[in-house]
Amino acid sequence: MVRPHFSGISRLLVAVSLVLLTASCKSNKERLADYVEPDNPEVEKFKIKPLEGYRVARYSDLFSSVVSVPLETTNESLVGEITKLEILGNGDFLIFDRIKSAILLFAPNGKFIRRIGRQGSGPEEYTSLDDVCYDSYNNQIILLDNSKGCFMRYSVDGQMVSQTKTGMFIGSFAVLDKDNLVVYLDYHDSSSNPADWYNFKVIDKAGKVKAKFLKYDKRTSFLHSCDNVFCSLDGKIYSKQEFSSSVFSVSLDKFYPKYYFDFGKNQIPTKWITEDFDNIADKIRKSNGKTYLSKVFFVKGKMMMNLVHNHVYYLYSLNQNDCKSDVYASDMINDMGLGSSIMISNVKGNKCYFAIDASRFYDMKTDIVKYKAGDNITKKDEGKITAALKKLGNKDPSTRLFLEEYMKSDIILTQRDIDMVNSIKEGDNPIIQVCTLK
Repeated sequence: MVRPHFSGISRLLVAVSLVLLTASCKSNKERLADYVEPDNPEVEKFKIKPLEGYRVARYSDLFSSVVSVPLETTNESLVGEITKLEILGNGDFLIFDRIKSAILLFAPNGKFIRRIGRQGSGPEEYTSLDDVCYDSYNNQIILLDNSKGCFMRYSVDGQMVSQTKTGMFIGSFAVLDKDNLVVYLDYHDSSSNPADWYNFKVIDKAGKVKAKFLKYDKRTSFLHSCDNVFCSLDGKIYSKQEFSSSVFSVSLDKFYPKYYFDFGKNQIPTKWITEDFDNIADKIRKSNGKTYLSKVFFVKGKMMMNLVHNHVYYLYSLNQNDCKSDVYASDMINDMGLGSSIMISNVKGNKCYFAIDASRFYDMKTDIVKYKAGDNITKKDEGKITAALKKLGNKDPSTRLFLEEYMKSDIILTQRDIDMVNSIKEGDNPIIQVCTLK
């Protein structure tokens, strides 16, 4: 069970939630106060049933196969955190590590390949590392450096290609097409001219602004988030902000709501959205039962989402064709191997990617010696779990539910699982779990 936090550089200042907007750079006159319910018939609406407390699901409910890939640990490749995970065309893992201010490239088998760029004061080095995207159109890696006020393009073999000055302090960005990027500016544009204050701008490779969307009138402190703002489907870019109920389509000349999620009585009130971030976060902390969309990914006819309900994260899978959910859970049991997560890092094709701290596997080392390949772990541990449930009694209902569901699962240990756990050392790099959807 994972609880959200609202502190630090990764906090996201809300730009929009329920704005109904179709506009171009020339005709955009809407302001942030212009909130309306999405009654446009072209907007696809999804009614989300109320989420109910602690809930457990199994990997086999969603996935047909699971492969855990340890990222190679060397002095050069040491990962502080996986702030953002991008999947290259050939399956390589591109890791943005904000803690170590590094971009690392790993092969699909976890072998370390190289770093992309270096931090420093040189002409081809970045000063600050604020976001990264893989440009599949040009097979390049784009770094955002707000200290230099520029984008830096690298080839996948780590060579500098070009730099583009922006003159903006950017929160996040996405590759719109082969010639343009779309950038998100929160409520803090470096321009002192209020006529230039927009949350979204489209810029070309030369840094020229081609379009502007969603004008605002009030500047506040800048709060940065790089991994929750944009997502993609079939080459199209969509935008989603924290606490919002809408997913917006973004193109060179339009910005408009495409999907709307109805959380009923648990919806974040519209009037909260225009307030300062800290005020919204404080109200959510003090409220009971509020639900909002944290992340959304499109994959194989599904929307794979992380929702937050009553301060707890859920994994929520929604079928787009019939608007039904096949899985929602605040905890997952990996009945197809070892280690589990509900926090989605990325998707590609029919695969979902999860980043799991190696310590969760390292902690299994003392127990793994009790088993051999082919063992049904849950059956072998049945006596121990039964004793734990008896000792637990009526205390801690979430732990009780997890253990009860765990006992119903059949987890067959493989030699690959055993070898992986035995190979992990304390302080090793995270494991990337690659899960193929049914």
